[in-house]
Amino acid sequence: MSGRRLILRALIPGIALLGSSTLVAAGAPKLEGAERTWAFYCEGCHAAGIEEHPATLRLSYTRSPELAAIKGRQDLSPEYLRQVVRMGYLEMVGFRKTEISDAELEALIKFIRLPVPAQIKIQAQGEQ
Repeated sequence: MSGRRLILRALIPGIALLGSSTLVAAGAPKLEGAERTWAFYCEGCHAAGIEEHPATLRLSYTRSPELAAIKGRQDLSPEYLRQVVRMGYLEMVGFRKTEISDAELEALIKFIRLPVPAQIKIQAQGEQ
């Protein structure tokens, strides 16, 4: 593995946290399961908000603004998402099973493909 790739693997989770809009103040309830995996590994690049998230911005140019945010997109097959997470795609590095386990990946795929209103309901239930 090249030095550049090792540096990217070390920096991606921290960069994702810096751009995460899901981070909350100390004492707030912790995110659980797939939502936590999304917030830690994915949201910094893939959340809605074209100006703030590089992967969302790129998809707005290569696909369309409507398809830019991946959360809630059911046109992305589980097989495709599994492949991209494990192998990477363009600037995105792949994630090993030691970073995102198979069980976490399956839960993450289900979370990503949930219609956005359903995700909002899950988040609201977690805050109670």
